[in-house]
Amino acid sequence: MNELLADLANQLNKPDQVFICDNNSSVAPNIKNIKLNVEVINFSRNKGFGAAANKTVRQAIEAGYDKYILFSQDVRLHQPDATEELISDLSNDVGLNFPTMIDRNKNEIFSNGGLINFLTGKVYLTKKINTKEKLWADGSCLAFSKAAFEKVQGFDENFFMYFEDVDFCYRMSRAGFILQHKLVEVSQAPNGPTALQRSRNSIIFAKKTKSFWFLAATVKRNLIGALKSLIKFNYQEFKARLKGIGLGLKN
Repeated sequence: MNELLADLANQLNKPDQVFICDNNSSVAPNIKNIKLNVEVINFSRNKGFGAAANKTVRQAIEAGYDKYILFSQDVRLHQPDATEELISDLSNDVGLNFPTMIDRNKNEIFSNGGLINFLTGKVYLTKKINTKEKLWADGSCLAFSKAAFEKVQGFDENFFMYFEDVDFCYRMSRAGFILQHKLVEVSQAPNGPTALQRSRNSIIFAKKTKSFWFLAATVKRNLIGALKSLIKFNYQEFKARLKGIGLGLKN
């Protein structure tokens, strides 16, 4: 978080205000020597990514702002004009901008936006730029407008963690907003969902699309994943996947 704050302070177009939601973390952000206007919002317990994002954006709305960049705490900005570029072009048509995401552990691109295969149930990030229109982007760094956020009523807090970015962006796309890739590089040390989280949340998302075929394909995909875990004698992951499928269908 402190490195991200330093990056923001060094931007050519510094943010007027920074809102930090502390989701009951064990380490508080150090804002004493940062030359930014920072407001910290403290949760007494971890309410998940969506709840934290909604709280900070709504705080920004109350403060009179209509363009926002949402960051995860470990994101780093690689260019001095990153924030300026990310919020550029946001309008009633372009609801959301997203950058190229770099995996700091491997020093390589891991995302230029996300796609959804409704036939196979696959929800994935792609490194390709010139491909079909992206339906979602990694939630670690998203720039979006007030109009788009309010139209889709923010993030669905039911996911708690993982897939809320897929759902948020997809609903925005379905509402008629353009999701636009910006040639801005930011980096992160990505950590994927657990087997239980992936199974549960992918099924919850599939149910929300109201596509029976997509839901069936997503359940099948997770069942195959569970069977692969069993074949590899990974009983813990096998049970986690099955539990996630049950929780997702029950939700």
